[in-house]
Amino acid sequence: MSTGLSRTIAAALAGLLTVGSGVALASPGAATESARARLLTASLAGSSAGDADGSGQASLVMRARRGLVCADMSWSGIQRPSAAHIHRASDGAVVVTLTTALADGSACVGAPTATIRAINANPRAYYVNLHNSTHSGGAIQGALR
Repeated sequence: MSTGLSRTIAAALAGLLTVGSGVALASPGAATESARARLLTASLAGSSAGDADGSGQASLVMRARRGLVCADMSWSGIQRPSAAHIHRASDGAVVVTLTTALADGSACVGAPTATIRAINANPRAYYVNLHNSTHSGGAIQGALR
């Protein structure tokens, strides 16, 4: 994971909750920070239509106010991916292109604020999909959570 993305994820998580004595306590900036950033993850796996031997992980920091999705992705058991996206599960439409994160496994990409808010409101209605030349429809994918 790149250092900049590590700091972004750490800052997003640090502002969300501080846990002590079994009670969740909000830090002074938690409400503001949690409204701005949300961490979503997806466990990526192959299927009969994709690469059955493939697997991977995607971690996304969703920053609606900034119009950014910061992605950190890893994969194994598949050819190097050539494209990555967040798709809407209901119709398979691409809603965010994450392909630039494939160069070194992590990157931040611009996305419409409304799209990021929709994903944050119902992450399970979206999935991450990694494509390659052998499986142009998607080698591995997983629902956001």
